[in-house]
Amino acid sequence: MERQEVATSSKTHVLLFPFTAQGHINPMVQFSKRLVSKGLKVTLVATNKSMQSQDSSIKVEHIANLLDEGDQIIDSVDSFLDRLQVVVSRGLPELIEKQKRLGCPVKIVVYDSTMPWVLDIAHKLGLYGAVFHTQSCAVAAVYYHMHKGSLKIGPATEGSTV
Repeated sequence: MERQEVATSSKTHVLLFPFTAQGHINPMVQFSKRLVSKGLKVTLVATNKSMQSQDSSIKVEHIANLLDEGDQIIDSVDSFLDRLQVVVSRGLPELIEKQKRLGCPVKIVVYDSTMPWVLDIAHKLGLYGAVFHTQSCAVAAVYYHMHKGSLKIGPATEGSTV
């Protein structure tokens, strides 16, 4: 048992933080499995207590459940995202410190692209951060060309097909 604990603590520890929405969790779980197969220690961060790991090699750690936090009413996407940032900004550093105390310090935080502020938290804690995009590279290309102004999409005309 002791030998296994030493081996686990010497592995590079990656903290993965998916956005809690359909289409965001499963790709990161699949990526987690790939990292584990390469010999890395993986912990998934969840803000919803119903999230459980089916794979014993991937640990799930919960930071505050958004619905249990305070009495603020979440009535829009914007208020949900604001609440998420507040809760995560408090809970993520606590979780990372807990992992350090347990002898499994986190080396890098991989976070969903919908939460870019997680990178700031990682950097403040002296960790690396990597963004994880759940959409295809075609979507990234569309964003790039729209931002650059080279993608012109006019209004649909009557009788046109999409």
